[in-house]
Amino acid sequence: MTVVLDTNVIFSAIASPRGASFAIVSSLPSKKFTTAISLPLFKEYEDVVHRSGTQLDQVPVAQRENLIRFVASISTQKVIYFLWRHQLPDPKDSMVLEVAIASQASYIITHNTKDFQPALSFGITPITPGDFIHTIGGLS
Repeated sequence: MTVVLDTNVIFSAIASPRGASFAIVSSLPSKKFTTAISLPLFKEYEDVVHRSGTQLDQVPVAQRENLIRFVASISTQKVIYFLWRHQLPDPKDSMVLEVAIASQASYIITHNTKDFQPALSFGITPITPGDFIHTIGGLS
């Protein structure tokens, strides 16, 4: 099964080592699921982890960069040939949906499931990190 990690999951994984986002990222690579990414989504990950004035300021830049590079290195790289803009309320979420469609992902793991409801029409379920872990019966 393929999943796409929303940027807020990456942010949360870096910000707190106690949450479900951290547990998912820490389980990579996983025997239960694979992750998919595109260059635009990777660039969005970079933008999020380099924003100043956030909780991430407490985490060394090298550690933040290493995490997103690791996620990218073990993810299936997708080239997006068809854009699905204006499907979601937040235009920056479109790149997450585009990767999910291109990779035929089962889930978009996000803390913002409400805004990803249009993904259901593509057979992709938006799901919170905690619910995802429960749905797949744990990470191990």
